[in-house]
Amino acid sequence: MAYKFRMAAYKIPATSITYVAVGDDGHVAVNTNLTSGSTWTTYTVPNAVDDSYALGYGKDADGTEVFLLATIDNDDSLLSSSAPADGAGTWDPADPGNVTNIRDVAFSDFGSRNQDKSWIGGGTSGEVIRFSSGSWQNNYLDLGSDHIWSVATDGNQNWVLTTSISNRQYQYRKSTDDGATWTLSFSEDWVIGAQNHNKHVAYGNGVWVASNRGRIHTASAAGLSSDTWGLVHTAADSAHVTALQYGSNSKWMAVDTSRNVYVSTNNGLDWTQKTDISGSNTPTEVAYYDGTWIVSTDGTTNNIQTSTDDGDTWVSIASTGGVIRGFATSVILPNT
Repeated sequence: MAYKFRMAAYKIPATSITYVAVGDDGHVAVNTNLTSGSTWTTYTVPNAVDDSYALGYGKDADGTEVFLLATIDNDDSLLSSSAPADGAGTWDPADPGNVTNIRDVAFSDFGSRNQDKSWIGGGTSGEVIRFSSGSWQNNYLDLGSDHIWSVATDGNQNWVLTTSISNRQYQYRKSTDDGATWTLSFSEDWVIGAQNHNKHVAYGNGVWVASNRGRIHTASAAGLSSDTWGLVHTAADSAHVTALQYGSNSKWMAVDTSRNVYVSTNNGLDWTQKTDISGSNTPTEVAYYDGTWIVSTDGTTNNIQTSTDDGDTWVSIASTGGVIRGFATSVILPNT
């Protein structure tokens, strides 16, 4: 289905940073700083009964920088906004067609023309959706009933997605042609119940880092080419890594369902457990900007927490009043 993002009247200033959280029942929370106690703008998007599991930041076909929100709605499964602080009316439909329960979406800034740049996402319908050459299309990869959980790019036509498939395996799949074709890069048998938990992937500083359950694997550019993934960390059996992200200076962070925090300071080779996220709610996303790590949770209070010392201490900066599933800043990933 062809769809061109609508050109918005407002463009996010390049010098400002906007922080956006999305979650259950169309919940959105927006702020332009991470000061503890500062007021976050909160509202629900259209079709507010629908949950939002993912949020990405990139550009539309005209080059306007936008947030792209993924929902479980079959008709309006994607919404875009270039001014989320201005409320629900700024979100416009960007529906890619017959795709349900989108769990992740990411943007690649590769290419000299705006229409050469790509968005890619996937969800529980097992289909990869792709925005390229000015329109949305799907069926670039169709895994049937198997779930696509997370997608990431190096910004240079290479992509990795994580999935769980019906023959009881985790899989990482790769694309080296900006999402046009996909091949299997890694597979591993799962354990009972693991299909119900996130499998995450991110890219930064020349390294791919991906998780299945409590296991973290890495691959370099050469490793991705040869489909060589190394196991670098195993969390407790009861814990499932829900999110991970590159920061800066070879530092990575991962969080799991037991609120454990793991940090690597040598570009994913070794991981050290740091101070747990406070409270009793499950961490859902980790982000990074300018020396600050941001973790969101599936609670409604104290559900955005930050650390400026690489996970040694955490401060609750907001209670947004709604369950958060996705979090993004107005910075195009991957971080450099």
